[in-house]
Amino acid sequence: MRFTKLYIPKELYSNGIADIEMDRLGQIVVLVGKNGSGKSRILEKLQSFSALYKDLDKDDLEREENAIESHRDNYNRNKENFERLEKLYPKSSFHNKEETLQRILKDLTLAEKSLSAMLISHLSKPSFGGRRSINFIPKITSMSDPIGESFGDLQSSSLRLTIGNLTQLPKIVLPVIQSIQNRYYEVKREDFDGAKEEVNKAIDEYQNLKHWIREFLGVELKRDKYGNACLFDFRIGDAKLSDGQAILLQLCVTLYQTGKDLNNYIISIDEPENHIHPSAIIETLSRIIEVTKESQIWIATHSLPIIAYLASVQETSIYYVEEGKVSFAGSTPEKVLKGLLGDEEQVSKLHDFIGLPAQYAINQYAYQCLFEPAVAETGANDPQTNQIKNILDDLAKGKSFKILDYGAGKGRLLANILETDTELLKKTDYVAYDTFTTYKTQCEGVINTAYGDDTSKRYFSSMTDLKSIHKNSFDVVLLCNVLHEIPPQDWIELFSNDIDNLLNENGEVLIVEDSQIPIGEKAHQHGFIVFDEAQIRELFCIGGGQDFISQAHPKNQRLKAHLVPKKYLSNITTETREAAIKSLNNKAKEEIRKLRALSPESIGFKQGREHAFWVQQFANTQLAFDAK
Repeated sequence: MRFTKLYIPKELYSNGIADIEMDRLGQIVVLVGKNGSGKSRILEKLQSFSALYKDLDKDDLEREENAIESHRDNYNRNKENFERLEKLYPKSSFHNKEETLQRILKDLTLAEKSLSAMLISHLSKPSFGGRRSINFIPKITSMSDPIGESFGDLQSSSLRLTIGNLTQLPKIVLPVIQSIQNRYYEVKREDFDGAKEEVNKAIDEYQNLKHWIREFLGVELKRDKYGNACLFDFRIGDAKLSDGQAILLQLCVTLYQTGKDLNNYIISIDEPENHIHPSAIIETLSRIIEVTKESQIWIATHSLPIIAYLASVQETSIYYVEEGKVSFAGSTPEKVLKGLLGDEEQVSKLHDFIGLPAQYAINQYAYQCLFEPAVAETGANDPQTNQIKNILDDLAKGKSFKILDYGAGKGRLLANILETDTELLKKTDYVAYDTFTTYKTQCEGVINTAYGDDTSKRYFSSMTDLKSIHKNSFDVVLLCNVLHEIPPQDWIELFSNDIDNLLNENGEVLIVEDSQIPIGEKAHQHGFIVFDEAQIRELFCIGGGQDFISQAHPKNQRLKAHLVPKKYLSNITTETREAAIKSLNNKAKEEIRKLRALSPESIGFKQGREHAFWVQQFANTQLAFDAK
């Protein structure tokens, strides 16, 4: 549910706020202003208004129209009476005349404004089943641990949880989670003799809670053998959540009371920057916006980092609040900046400061390129790993398949499959290869957990040993963020000899890369070289329209996957390698020119990092040419 237009007369819930008239409202409405400007009071009015105007129908509107007509008749009748009395008693003075008429006229005006508000609200969404508002104010990220609490204490925490009682949330959120889970497992016992309604209620509540935790935190709520609720395989009191995750968990417990449908709710968040670091709030807002597509989010803030982030999100409306009056700020930031900062000199200083992120990004990236790459740490919701799983699922077509994870590191792919997709695990015959044994113990641990057998046939650091056992047996050889780390002079041997001899007749090599890796690295003497579709085609001499698949992640276009059939691996030569490197060199020059043509005000951290990436690609491909 969303307001597309809003009109609340100042006479309704009078709290020093002028008439509120807003007609360009998107999914996110941002109220910007200094402390004391009236942002919080506008949110209060919004909540009261949402509670009052619900389930509007024809009878509601007719009653309001009848009330207006009654006030108008009353005004006219009293006015006529006073005029008649004045004619009868011309020398008399009627002291209460103006006061009486003004009072009736005020009632009439208020009724007319109330009807206007109802009509605008009604036209925004004719059928919604009742508006409700959730006022979420994240204040504290440290939460009370339920360990050692009695059953009665846990139940008490659940009883104290209401949508309007959010101030106690940090104290009760973990006990509430434990209590809801305990109740679920209690009613699921075979000897439980409670009513069916009680059983269904406990099951629905637990499933709703799990739904929101899965939506916002991307993890399943589990239970250990001691009966403790667990997140990320830790007891909830020991889960070591980030500030952003702690806020999201509090929101999950708030939303679980609404069921699984937020369409009939407005979420308002009042000045979150007063309590939590902006980076944690931005992390939280990003997830809320992603999950709550149909509901509307109102945010009152004077934080420039939060405003800058929200301004970059589609369907955001920014309104400026000053002395209780609200006005549309539009797409230009001058009004907001001057209102928050003051004069032109302060705004100019901010522009200078805003330029620093681009410089910082360039310097940071260049510095990172002097060091070896680190092994990526990812969770269950990692988009690149999920991208690989989807491709593997399509390749399997319901059958089992054998995969070599080339450059396996800690075995993050298998760990993810093990945690999130038991059906895919059943079909996957996994083998790991890594020339560096730094993380051998961790990878073998994942393999042992998944298969419970001898890892000597599933983990290799010697290509000779790997070929002796698994020659021509793999359906897929996966290189995830690996190709850019391999020196170009090794590519011919890698593909036309090693991988070609490992794949079966119908096998394929799956090359997965972040086409603009966000962290610089020195993977080899030439730095790193990241190929996209055009360069992969050049490298393996693959023409257009052939059985070569290249696709981007649907939500993150930087994440690319290239599926190359075995028959193309023997096409790689010194000439195709040089052509591919030359293609990337030209692409880097083109991107650098585009970025350097940008106006100064459009350059931020993102553009600075992109510039650093392409400068590195230009330099690294040139170094590769010089070394040929």
